[in-house]
Amino acid sequence: MRVIAAAALATAVVYVFTPLTAAGQEGSPTGFFTNTRYLAPGLVLAMAMLPIARPLRAPDARAWQTLLFLAGVYAITVLTTPRWFPGYIVGTVFLTLALVWAPAALGLLRSRGGASRTAVAAAAGVVLLLAVVLGRAQQVQYVDHHYTDTALFLQEGGPEKAYAFARKQHDKRIGIAGSSEIIFGQYGFYGEDASNYVEFVGEPGPHGTYRLATDCRQFRSLINQGHYDYLVVSQYTQDLGPYNEGGPNPYQFPIYAWVKNDPALTPVVEEPTVEPEPDYVFKVNGELNAGACKPEKRPPEEFG
Repeated sequence: MRVIAAAALATAVVYVFTPLTAAGQEGSPTGFFTNTRYLAPGLVLAMAMLPIARPLRAPDARAWQTLLFLAGVYAITVLTTPRWFPGYIVGTVFLTLALVWAPAALGLLRSRGGASRTAVAAAAGVVLLLAVVLGRAQQVQYVDHHYTDTALFLQEGGPEKAYAFARKQHDKRIGIAGSSEIIFGQYGFYGEDASNYVEFVGEPGPHGTYRLATDCRQFRSLINQGHYDYLVVSQYTQDLGPYNEGGPNPYQFPIYAWVKNDPALTPVVEEPTVEPEPDYVFKVNGELNAGACKPEKRPPEEFG
C-alpha cells in the first residue's frame, strides 16, 4: 500500500517537471488539457487508494460518507463528459462487473462463510476464463476493424479521405508534413496492417532536434532523400523556433505551394475544406526537381 501511494505521489511530482505539460506559445498553454494524460496514472492510483485509506473507512459512518462522495464524483464525471459512445456501454458494464464487483462479491462471500474456498476458486476461474476468451475476441476484432471509421478516429474532423486512402496501402513509404491534424494523427497513415513506413519530412539537427524545411529546395531534397511512395502535406508548416540563429520565427512555410507543380508528383487526394488547413496526398513517381524552385525572399525581420 505504501509503495502504491509513493508511486502515485512520485508521478504527480514528476509531472510538474515533464516537458510539454503546458505546451504552447508563451502565455497560451494550449497543450495543458491534452498533456494531463501524463498525470493520469498517478491520479488513477490515488483514486484507487482513497476509499481504503484508514481515516476514510473507519468508523462505518465515515466509510459510507466516503462511498457517497465518490459516487457523486463519478456521477458528475459521467454527466459532464462531452461524448459517450453507446457501443462501448455494454463492454464497460461487463469489465466493471468482472474486474470490480465479481472479485469483491467473492471476497465478501468467503469472509462471511457463505462459500467454501473451492467454490470461490472455481468461480474466480470461470470469471478469468471468460475474460480471456472475450479479451481474445476483442483483440481479433480490433485487428480487423481498427481505424476503419475515420470519423470516429478523428472525432472533431480532419483528413478523413487521406486516412481512408492510406488504410488501403501496404508496405509503402509515406512522408508527412504540415499542421497538427496530420502530425498528431500520424498512426492513421500506417494502414490497416500497420505495414506502412511513416516519417515526418524534416531536417535532423543538433542535440537530437528534427526541424522543418525552410525553403522549397530543401523540402524537395528531403523528399528525395526519403524515397517515399506517397507524400501527405497540409498547406503550411509553422516553425516557432529560431531562424538562422535569429529571433522567433512565426512564418508559415508554404509546403504545398513548393511541391504542387512538380511533375514527379501526382495528386491522389485533395481535401480543401479540412480545418485548420487543407490537406493533400501525392503519389511520388520519381525524384523532385529541387533546382526548379523559384528564389524566395523572406528576410527574418519580415517574419514578425
